[in-house]
Amino acid sequence: MDTPPPLPRYLESRHWYSFLTRCVEEILHSCLAMVTSLFPVPPSSSPQRASSPQGVTEDRLPEVEPHSGRCIKQQGTQHLDHERPPNKSNRLLRRLTARSQELRLTPNTRQDNSGTMGAAPDTLRSQAFMDMVNHLSSNYGNVGLSVGHLDGSNSINMNFGTIQALNDGDCGEAPTKDTVYMISSMSKPIIALAIAIMVNDEKYDVELTTHIKDILPELAGRTSLRHANRELTIADLLDNRTEFPKCTNFWESPEGDMPWKTVSPILALLGKLPPSGSFKTANDFANARNYCNEGFALAATIVEKKTGTTWAEFIRHKILQPLGMSSTIAGLTNPEERDRSNRFAKSHSVSVKEPLEELRHRQSDLGSSFEYDPVQVKPSQVTHAAEDLKSTPLGAAAGIMSSVTDLLKFYCKFIDIYHYPVHRKSGVDLKRLPEVERGMVTVQRYIESMVQSTTCAYAAGWSTAMVPWETEHASPRPRWPGADGDNARRLEKAMGKLGKNEADIYRAWPFFQQTRLSEDQRLTLHHGGNMVGATSFCMLDLERKRATVVLSNTRGFVVDIANLVGMTMATYDEPAFEQRCEAFKVLAKSLASSYLWDVCHYEQSLTAEFPQLADPEAFKACVGTYQIAEGVFAMVSKGKHSTFEDPSGIPCLQFRLYGNGYPYPLRVSKGAFNSDQSIKMTFAMSMAELAPLGVGGNNRLDAKDFHIEFCNKNDDAFERFVWVVDRTILKTPDVDASSVYAFVRTANTTLAIER
Repeated sequence: MDTPPPLPRYLESRHWYSFLTRCVEEILHSCLAMVTSLFPVPPSSSPQRASSPQGVTEDRLPEVEPHSGRCIKQQGTQHLDHERPPNKSNRLLRRLTARSQELRLTPNTRQDNSGTMGAAPDTLRSQAFMDMVNHLSSNYGNVGLSVGHLDGSNSINMNFGTIQALNDGDCGEAPTKDTVYMISSMSKPIIALAIAIMVNDEKYDVELTTHIKDILPELAGRTSLRHANRELTIADLLDNRTEFPKCTNFWESPEGDMPWKTVSPILALLGKLPPSGSFKTANDFANARNYCNEGFALAATIVEKKTGTTWAEFIRHKILQPLGMSSTIAGLTNPEERDRSNRFAKSHSVSVKEPLEELRHRQSDLGSSFEYDPVQVKPSQVTHAAEDLKSTPLGAAAGIMSSVTDLLKFYCKFIDIYHYPVHRKSGVDLKRLPEVERGMVTVQRYIESMVQSTTCAYAAGWSTAMVPWETEHASPRPRWPGADGDNARRLEKAMGKLGKNEADIYRAWPFFQQTRLSEDQRLTLHHGGNMVGATSFCMLDLERKRATVVLSNTRGFVVDIANLVGMTMATYDEPAFEQRCEAFKVLAKSLASSYLWDVCHYEQSLTAEFPQLADPEAFKACVGTYQIAEGVFAMVSKGKHSTFEDPSGIPCLQFRLYGNGYPYPLRVSKGAFNSDQSIKMTFAMSMAELAPLGVGGNNRLDAKDFHIEFCNKNDDAFERFVWVVDRTILKTPDVDASSVYAFVRTANTTLAIER
C-alpha cells in the first residue's frame, strides 16, 4: 500500500504560535538526529529505559503502566460530601456522596505549559458543578455515573451515585475510575481504528477505498451509491454514508436480548431490502449521516474475513493490549463475566409510569417536576461472546465495555498522535511507529481530509465538528457539536423554546459563541452511546489537548445525563461556568418535558387507533410463522399479556421476532372486525410497560413504525403480513413497500438456528 502523503502544514496547526512552536521542534529534532548519527551513544549500565512517543528515552519508573506511554501517579482520593436531597417515598435511588479521585498524567517527554493546567480540577470540583450532576441524577433517575476529563497533562475523575439501584435507606457501593460500563456506540471509533491498522499492513490487502462487494459478494446489487454515483467502500461504512435502510427495530429488544449472533441475517436483510428513501443525493448527507449500526457490523465482518480471527480478538491484540487498556472488554466471555462481575456497573432503565398516570388524570402538566424511578434491567447481550470470542458483529458497533481510566488512555494517546511533529507522520517515519499509533495517524489524516468539506458530520467512527461556529451560518442546519443520543433531536428545540433571556440559556454551549467571523476554528470529535441499560458520551478537543468522557449505568430516555454532563465539562474554562451549570438544570427540565410530550402523543395515537388487545380466538387466522429473509422471521402465537392492572395476564396474540424474542402483545385496529381480507395490528406497547424493560428511546416513539398488516387470506389463514420497518421507503414511488417488506408464511419449523 502506498503511504499517504503528509498533511499540509496548515492542517497541523490552526494557530500561528502553535505553528512556530512546531517548526522549532522540527529543527531541533533534525539537529539532534544529525548529532546522534555523528556521535552515537555507547551502551551503558544505566537503568532500563523506555521509548517515549517522541522517540526520546526516559528511565522506566515503577509506576509507569505497561504500553500506556504515560506515567500514572496517584495523588490520592478526596471525598466530597453533599447534603442528601429531600427524601421521596417513591424513589429507589438516593444521592449520598460524590467521590472524587484526581490523577496526574505526566507525559514521558512533554510538559504542557498552556497556562490552564491547574484550572480543570478546581473548576470541575466546584459546588456548582457537583450540584448540577447530583440534581440531574436524582431528578431524572440516573443511578451511577463516572466522569473523566483530560487537559494536557492533568486528569480528573469523579464518581457519583452507586453501581446498583437501592431501596430507601440503603448505602450501596459507589463506582470508581475502574468501574466497567457498557460504552455502547462509543465502540465505533475503536473498530474504525482496527480497520486503519489493517489498511497500514500490506498482508491484509485492504484499503479504505476497497469496494464492499469485493469482500462481501452477498451484497452484490445493493452497494451502488446513488448519491455518489459509485460503489460503496469501507470508508463509507465508517463514515455512516451508506444508503442502507433502518434496521434497528429488527434487533433491539426489551430485556437486552440480542437475536443476531452472526452476520448472516444482516447480509440477508441488506441484500433484500431497498435503499433508504431519505439518502438519495449528495445534499442529503450535508451536515447529516445515515446512522447505521449494521454498517459497522459489516466492518467487523471485514476484519474477520481479512485477518482469519474474530473482530474481538483482533481488537484485544492490536489495540487494547498495546495501550494497556486492561479493563476494556471486546466480546465478553462467560468466564470474564463471572470473574469480573464485581467491577461491572449494573444496568438500569427509567420508569415513566407515574408521570404518565399523573398526566392522564390531569393531576399535573408537562411543566411539572416528576419522579422518574430507576429500574434494574438485564444488560444488552450485544456485549457477549462465546468462549472462542465469536461474537455478534453488532458488538463492534455498540458492545465494547470499558472504564473511565482506560478510555482516557485511548484518548490521551490519540491526542498525543495529533500533536506529533510533521516529520513523525511522514512516509519515512510512519513505518517506525507502533502499529496502533500508525493506525491513529491514518484515522486522523482521513478525518482531516473529510472535514475540508464544511458539511462533514461524521468520519472514521467519529462525529465531527469545527468549533466555534454559529448554526445560523450553516445550511442545511447541522446538529449542535456534542449533541448526541436521545438529547440530540430535542436540544436545539429546547434551547430555542426557553429563549435567550431565561437562565442565560444560550451561554450553556459556548462552542456557538463565535466572537468574530474570522475567528479560527478547531476540530472536535465526539460520540455518544445508548443501549439497553447504559448511556455514554465522549468529546475530544484535539488542538487544546482535552478529552471528556462520561459513563452512566442508566439508559437516559427522559434526559441523557451523560451527554449534558459531558457538554458542561468540555467547556469548563469558558466564561460563566457556574451560570452554565444552573442553565443546564433548566435545560434538562425542558428536555424531560419534550420527552413526555412525545410519549403522551405516542400513547394517545396508540390507544386511539388500536384500542384493544387482539383476541387469540377471533384472530386465529393470524397464528403462524412468517419469514422475510433467510434467518429473519417472526412468530405469531396465542398467549397472555400481564399488565399492571392484571398481573395474571390477559389472553391475546403475541408477536415474537425469531420465535424466542420478547413476546410483544398484538393490538388490533378499530376496523379490524369489519374486514376479512386484511387486518391491521401493532406490536407497539405503552411506554409505562416498555421503558422499564430497557427500551424507550426516540426510535420507539412513533407507533407507525410497529404497524403490521395481515393480508392475502387463504382458507382459514393469512399468507403474509407487511411490516414497513423503514418508512422512508414510502418516499420512493417506484418501490412497492408491500412487496419488499412482506413476511411470508412458512411451514418451516426449524428456523430458530444460530443467527
